[in-house]
Amino acid sequence: MSSIHYAFFRVGRNFFYSSGLFPRAVRDEVAVLYAFVRYVDDLVYRPRPLVEHFYRAWRLLDAALDGRVRPPVIGDFAELAARRGMPSSLGTGTRSAERRTA
Repeated sequence: MSSIHYAFFRVGRNFFYSSGLFPRAVRDEVAVLYAFVRYVDDLVYRPRPLVEHFYRAWRLLDAALDGRVRPPVIGDFAELAARRGMPSSLGTGTRSAERRTA
């Protein structure tokens, strides 16, 4: 069991058991994608959204996509994005919104 799957087993058994439906070849990638989406989602969907933390996550994603940093969760997602050919401008819309609200 990979460390990311073990972490999900400890805190979110729904994902852990449902991830078994994916072929082994993509299971870790699905876990990385889920971890990233869950991380960003948890910053926003709470009684008092952590807006600055949300924007910081997107700035870290830009830095990770450029290879400047590799923070946990965000760095893993950036590596997955590069490996799967996702656009390097993933956070562009969010950065534009951040400038409008600043």
